[in-house]
Amino acid sequence: MKKIITILCLLIFHITNSQNNTLQQEFINDVINNERYLSKNQSLIVKRNTTKNGILSQNIKEFLKKKKKTFSNKRHPNDSLVLTKTDYKIISTELKKDETIDWNKFNFQNIEFTDEENWEVLALDFKNHSFLELGKPIFLKNNSIAISSEMYLCSRDCGYNYFGFYKKIDGKWKQWIPINNGIF
Repeated sequence: MKKIITILCLLIFHITNSQNNTLQQEFINDVINNERYLSKNQSLIVKRNTTKNGILSQNIKEFLKKKKKTFSNKRHPNDSLVLTKTDYKIISTELKKDETIDWNKFNFQNIEFTDEENWEVLALDFKNHSFLELGKPIFLKNNSIAISSEMYLCSRDCGYNYFGFYKKIDGKWKQWIPINNGIF
């Protein structure tokens, strides 16, 4: 009986983990392929976030201090999100894992990556490339909502940062309700 319970637990873990991997890959693909400004002759390079305390965890730590319950989409005022204590617990638990995206487990085609951590070094190549850094998404509300962040730079004075909620819109994960964002 113990063996059967152990096998069932392992099977449930495997199924849940593979669904999360698929969902995470779908999210990352959608965000990477969202339209964004590229200067002439620029191609997009995704900056792999290898730092445990990347842009997502910094934003979420500030977010968790406030414990705001209701978030509204300013462009669509009737479109809002209410977070429960359970949602905050999920976010806090995922943050404590202190994980980054495991880029090696995904099969991305036609996407160029860099492991360079220093944005100043990357800035030397703005003539040919723009750069995108993503935080690991945390899925909420039965995987219908995600919270994450992205930083995009196309030159020293062109880019944006976004921290907030994402939602599937027209079958693709897209920025939905910002918590903290800016354009420069």
